[in-house]
Amino acid sequence: MRDPKRRSLMFDYLNRYEYDIALLQDTRILNNRECMQWNAECRCRGFWSVGTVHSRGVGILIRDPAKFEGISFDVDFDDRLNFLSQLDKYLLTRRKMIMGGDFNLVLDIAMHRFGGNPHGSIGSPELKRLLSKYHLIDIWRHQHPSLKTCIWSNAERSIMSRLDKFYISVDLVDDSKIVTGIQPCHLSDHDLVYFHIFDTHHVLTWGRGCLENEHFSPQA
Repeated sequence: MRDPKRRSLMFDYLNRYEYDIALLQDTRILNNRECMQWNAECRCRGFWSVGTVHSRGVGILIRDPAKFEGISFDVDFDDRLNFLSQLDKYLLTRRKMIMGGDFNLVLDIAMHRFGGNPHGSIGSPELKRLLSKYHLIDIWRHQHPSLKTCIWSNAERSIMSRLDKFYISVDLVDDSKIVTGIQPCHLSDHDLVYFHIFDTHHVLTWGRGCLENEHFSPQA
């Protein structure tokens, strides 16, 4: 996203589909000055974690920031296991949870990976522990139990994985009608993951990810 034209296309793309929250990975944003500049360009509130010119950096774009509270903490991103082990303090809540992003690991190699390392991803057991303990499910996999697909591939397409996911509270599945999907995104080497939540009281629209409802209080 460092190229201004490409960044403008990305922001226009997100605004056209009216995602209330967008989760962006590998932004390569560098400093606070760029955070302010990109916020002005995207026409919404952005929360950014800086990276380097070549990798890292994430962003959360929120259309209506008045309904959300940001939480930040320092972690060693080179130590995925350490990062995941710090999430308990944020997942221990009575609120319904939506946790999304590029987890950079797969839990089921047979269903979520083509090529590459035939062994398990570092951190997979820890993520499985969190999902079990806090009753979170992979909503796309829940709705597509037998469909094998991937979201990211390397340039040679010799390695492909499904890395980007939304994990949500089981209670949300019980209470709501949810529509999930994956669509190509020509501006990224990852496909776009989205879902919509409908129930009798609110309409919630997610797309890696999106949300709008003043009565719904998730932590993401």
